[in-house]
Amino acid sequence: MNSKEISHEIVSNYFIQVFHEIEVREYTKTLLPELFKKTIDQIVLNSLYFGVPLSVLLKRTNNQIPRIVPDCIEFLTSKNLLNREGLFRISGSLSRINKVIDLYNEKGEEFELLNHEGIWEHEVAGILKKWFRDMPGSIFTTELKDKFLQCGNQKEQQMVFGLNTLLLQLPTVNQEILKQLMVFLHVVSKHTANKMNVQNLTLLFSPTLFDLWLSGHMQAGTILKSMIGNPLLYWDVKIDLSDLEEEKEKKIELQNEKNENCELCADKADGIYYGESEEEEDDEKTVSIPATVLYDFDKQDENDLEVKTGQEITIVQLFEEWVIAVDSESNKGIVPRAYLEFEIENN
Repeated sequence: MNSKEISHEIVSNYFIQVFHEIEVREYTKTLLPELFKKTIDQIVLNSLYFGVPLSVLLKRTNNQIPRIVPDCIEFLTSKNLLNREGLFRISGSLSRINKVIDLYNEKGEEFELLNHEGIWEHEVAGILKKWFRDMPGSIFTTELKDKFLQCGNQKEQQMVFGLNTLLLQLPTVNQEILKQLMVFLHVVSKHTANKMNVQNLTLLFSPTLFDLWLSGHMQAGTILKSMIGNPLLYWDVKIDLSDLEEEKEKKIELQNEKNENCELCADKADGIYYGESEEEEDDEKTVSIPATVLYDFDKQDENDLEVKTGQEITIVQLFEEWVIAVDSESNKGIVPRAYLEFEIENN
C-alpha cells in the first residue's frame, strides 16, 4: 500500500468514527470513489433489500416497488398502531430489527412481516427508517436532488409548481415510493396521540430522504413539511382517516378502563374488595410477574407509573391493554401492556 492509499484509508477511518453513516457517504464518494464502489458492491452481494440501489433491487424481485415500504406501512396501519406515542422517534430493539432484516435476506419474497410475531411498532418503524437510511444516494436521485432543494427557497406557490415538475422527472419507482411514504406520514401526523406532528416527522426524515450532510437542511425541511402536510398538492390520492374516530372512541374506553382499574388497585391495596361475588374476586386476583420495560412511559395522569427503558418492574395485575405494576421503590400504577416484555407461565 503506497502513502496515498494509506492517507486515504486514515481519512476514511477518521470520518467514519466522527460522522454519522449518512454524513460520511459524501466524503467517501469524494475522497475514495473506488473504496466506496467496493463497499456498495459488497453490500449488494450480502444483502437482498438493504443498502442496495433501487435499480438492482427491482431486477431481483417481481415487485414494481420494493416491498419493505408497503410491508411496514401495512403492518403499522392494519394493526392500528399509528397512535403509539413516539412512533418513528422511539428506538426499537436493535436485535429484533436485525433479526427481521436477516429474515428478509434469507427468505426473500416468502417472508411475511405482517404475520411475524415478537416485533413491536417501534421496531417496524425503525426498519422503514433504516431502509431509507441505507439506500445509496437520495430517493430524489443524485441528478435532481439539488434542483429539489432549490425549490425550498421559493415562495409556496412557486415551490409547489416546481416540485410537481421535478417529481414527474423522477423514475417511476421513486415517484411511487415517495407517494406512499408521504401519504402514510400525513396519516401518522393526524393521530395526535403519537405526538408526531408534521414538524417532528419532517425533522426525522428530511436528512435521510435527501441524503444531506452540512447544507440543505432548511430547504429539505420546507419541502417535506409541504409534502407531508398536504400530499394532495402533489399526488391524486384518496387519504383514509376513518380510523381517527375509532381512535377517539378507543381512547375514551381505555381511559375509563384505567380509572376502573386504578379504583380496583386502590381497594386491594387497602385490603378491601367490592366485587359482586367470590367468583369475581378469583377472576381479578393479583399476580406477580417480572417484566422489563421496552420503552419510556411518562405519567399522563396520577394513576400512571412512570418507567424507563430497561427498568425491571413487577406486574401485579393484568388487563387487555394495561397492567398494574410496582417498581423497585414500591410505587404502583398503570403501564401500557405493549411497553413491557414478560412471559406468562401456563399452569
